[in-house]
Amino acid sequence: IKTLFGVELKVGMRAEDYVPPEHLPEFAYLQEPLARVLDGDPQEAEFAFPCADGTTRYFMIKWSPVRMRDEVVGIAEVSRDITAHMQAEEEARRLNELFRGYLESSTENIYCFEIDPPMPMDLTVEEQLDYLYEHTRVAVANAAWARQAGYDGWESIVGLPLDMIVPRAVPENVATVRALAEANYSFDGFVSREPDAQGELRTTLSNQVAEIRDGHLIRTWGTSRDITEQEAAREGLR
Repeated sequence: IKTLFGVELKVGMRAEDYVPPEHLPEFAYLQEPLARVLDGDPQEAEFAFPCADGTTRYFMIKWSPVRMRDEVVGIAEVSRDITAHMQAEEEARRLNELFRGYLESSTENIYCFEIDPPMPMDLTVEEQLDYLYEHTRVAVANAAWARQAGYDGWESIVGLPLDMIVPRAVPENVATVRALAEANYSFDGFVSREPDAQGELRTTLSNQVAEIRDGHLIRTWGTSRDITEQEAAREGLR
């Protein structure tokens, strides 16, 4: 940093030489950790530096006491610019808030299945079927899905194994998972039979995209909706 508040920094300057009086309160929180350093205790702190162009840069600062004849005579400082890291964290928080708002407001079911450990994609379809039913659980669920399935909230769904959502004992589900495997788990308009909280099977129409990395299936994201009544009405017409 060459300037603060538009003042060029030089050796020997004191804080009051470059910090306008109205900004001094912004630095008050540093007094306590600096006092600890003068007592001989090294400290770390995040510090916001106001720049001449009106922006703020953030630094991680480490202070260590400088000793001479067992007496602290100064403070050594090492700083690292963490502005990009702070901005990335803030953007991640913003996106997380937007995503959570989308989950809560959506009228369509939103879900994510996590495969842990990730599944090798070079397994046979039958091997993939076994692997998924052993290693797949719900990672994300929204309120719409909970309401549709009769659960108290989405928290009741997160963590459930695949077999409790798309039971393997139902032949239609096995056929659906096989079709998904053949499509690399990205598929629009597939049908499954899923039990609600009371154990009654409902007919669900879903769309899904897969996240595949280094030849392994990491997770799948999708949306779905209950079409049980529509299917019953269609069967009645037939």
